[in-house]
Amino acid sequence: MYRGGDRLNALRQNKGFTLIEVLISFVLLAILATVTLSLFSQGFQSITKFGNRSESMHLTRKDIEQATSGTDGNLTINKVSGAGAPITINGETVNKQITGASGSSLDLFIATPPQWAATVDYTLNDQVRYKGKNYKCLRPHTSSISNAPDMEGFYWTDI
Repeated sequence: MYRGGDRLNALRQNKGFTLIEVLISFVLLAILATVTLSLFSQGFQSITKFGNRSESMHLTRKDIEQATSGTDGNLTINKVSGAGAPITINGETVNKQITGASGSSLDLFIATPPQWAATVDYTLNDQVRYKGKNYKCLRPHTSSISNAPDMEGFYWTDI
């Protein structure tokens, strides 16, 4: 014997998802996938951008460290106690623009030997800077224009 209430109970137990429920599930899944993919994409772009900037800064620093010319300058360090003369370090200040870093630049002080000068008594192995190059004294002498470091061979050697 068949009763109408049994059939209704059977339908309720075997009920599946409606079309609207399935569509809402797909829409929610698509939204979550889009948000997740955009987060990963933005993260990857940021990592790539900062990696390129870091590499550019490294190459710029390398260029500056290898530079042999720049603005002549001295770094003076005053003693904290106030007693005694300040310490002076001969060197050059080099400025280099960092490519791909939107106007960033790098200033670096490179210690160098003192500048060559005429009428100075130089001894063996003294080091000087002349026309953007470093030189070492081969023979003790009193400097003059005729024995400037760029006239290498007898008094000076390029280092």
